[in-house]
Amino acid sequence: KSVLVGLAAGQKLPPHPGSDGVYQFLEGSGWMIVDDQRLRVQAGAIVVVPAGAKRGIEAETRLAFVGVRLP
Repeated sequence: KSVLVGLAAGQKLPPHPGSDGVYQFLEGSGWMIVDDQRLRVQAGAIVVVPAGAKRGIEAETRLAFVGVRLP
């Protein structure tokens, strides 16, 4: 299952647990939080998150990404 997500500058998705996932950032810049790590993201970045890890996203600029849940 995949989703295309857009966030406005300053918007956040609070940290939450999930299944294995891959996030590909298409536009903008911001931060991805994976458990206790804060990762800088921008267009072209890909982040792989293991099942059970908490993940959240903070947009510095308009941010677009595709999130894919792995079975």
